[in-house]
Amino acid sequence: LKRKTLDNASRYQSKSIPIPRFPSIQVGPSSSSSSHQLEETETVNFMGRVMCSLLNLTDAARTVYAPECSAWFLHSPSSKDQKTSVTSEVCGIRTFGLLEKSIGVIGLRGLDRLLAFRTVHTFNSFLKMYSEEVNPFRALLDQAREALYPEHKIPTNALKLYANAMKKVEVLMPPILKFILKIGQGQLLRRQIANLLRFGCQLDAHLLYQALDTFNRGVLNDIKKHYAQPEQHPYPGKDNPLLRETTVLLEACGLDDPSHKIYVTSQPLEGLPVLLLLFLLTYLPKLDYDANFGALVRKSSKYPLDGIPLAVGLACVLKQFHPAYTKKLVSYLGQFVRSNLQQIFIDVDNKIPDMPRELLNVLVFMDQLCHYSSIPRALVHKYIPPYIFDALKFPPAVAKK
Repeated sequence: LKRKTLDNASRYQSKSIPIPRFPSIQVGPSSSSSSHQLEETETVNFMGRVMCSLLNLTDAARTVYAPECSAWFLHSPSSKDQKTSVTSEVCGIRTFGLLEKSIGVIGLRGLDRLLAFRTVHTFNSFLKMYSEEVNPFRALLDQAREALYPEHKIPTNALKLYANAMKKVEVLMPPILKFILKIGQGQLLRRQIANLLRFGCQLDAHLLYQALDTFNRGVLNDIKKHYAQPEQHPYPGKDNPLLRETTVLLEACGLDDPSHKIYVTSQPLEGLPVLLLLFLLTYLPKLDYDANFGALVRKSSKYPLDGIPLAVGLACVLKQFHPAYTKKLVSYLGQFVRSNLQQIFIDVDNKIPDMPRELLNVLVFMDQLCHYSSIPRALVHKYIPPYIFDALKFPPAVAKK
C-alpha cells in the first residue's frame, strides 16, 4: 500500500496465464448522490470491476441496509407527493450466493482482501485529511472539550454550546461522512462474505471447521494466560508461524470479525472524540427510525447517508484508537442526552412530554454502536440511566403489500 506494485513484480501475476488488464471505465451511475465513489471506477482487471460493481450496488448514499435481512434495499421515503414508501431489494443473500457460484471460494477470499486493502487506503486518506484540515480547528475543539468537562455534569447553556460548535466545524462534516460511510460499507460487505465462507465451511468441511474453531479458542486461552502470567506462559516468538498461519486459515473459513481488526496505527488524534460528537449531532437529525428495517434510515432521499453503515464505520474508526476514545465519545453522547432531557422536563408540571425524535435517534444509534463495536452496556449506563432506554417508544412496523 505504500509503494505501487507493477504487474511483472506481483506474485499473483503469471507468465503462462497472465491476468488481463482492461481499459478504465466508469461503473455505476454518474449522479451527484454517488459522486463520492467516482475514484473507485478506475479498475483495470476483473476482480476490481467485481468489487466496484458490488460497491455501486450497496452505495450507502442510495440504499438502506436492513440488518435482520442482511440485505440492501432501494427505499424511497414517503412524501407529500408520494404517500407510501417504495422498497425493493438490490443486494442480499441470494446475490452473494450467485457470486459464490460464479467466482468460487477463492474468488470470495480475494474479494475480501481487496475490500480490506480498500479500507486501509480509506483510513490512510482519513488520517491525512485529519492532519491537514482538522488541525487548524484544534483550538476550537480544545475549547469545546473544556466546556464539556466534566462529562458527568450538565454544562451551562448546553444547547447553545452544541449549536455554536457545530456551526463552526460544519465545513469538516462532508469529508468525514464520506470516509466513515466508505469504511462502514466495506465492513458490511466483508461481514457478508465472512458469513458466506463460514456457512460453506460448516457444510462442506465440517471437521475442518470444528477443529479450527476449537484450536482458535485454545490459542486465545493461552494468550490470555500469557497476559495474566507472562513468565509462566511465554508468547510465541517472532519466527513462530503459529499465529500467522492460524489467522490465514481463520480468514479463509470466515471465522474472523472484520469489525474488530486493526487496519492502521497512528499517533493519537487530539480532539477526535469531540469532533465525532459534533459529527453525530450534525447527521443524526437527518435520520429516522424505521420499524420495517429495524434501523435508522434517511428522512429524505436528498440525504446521502444510511444509519447502519454509519454505525459500523464509526465503530471501526474507534477500534483503531485507544479504548479511551470510545469511552469519551459515549460519555459525550450521554451528556448530550441528559442535557436535552433536563431542558425538556424543566418546565413540566404534570403531563410527561414525548421524547424528541433527535434524542430517540441518538439512543438508537448508541444501541447500534454498542452492538457493532462490542461496547459493554454497563459503560453506557454510567452516563445514561437504563430506564431511559426502557422508555423508548417507536411506531409499529407497517406491512408491505
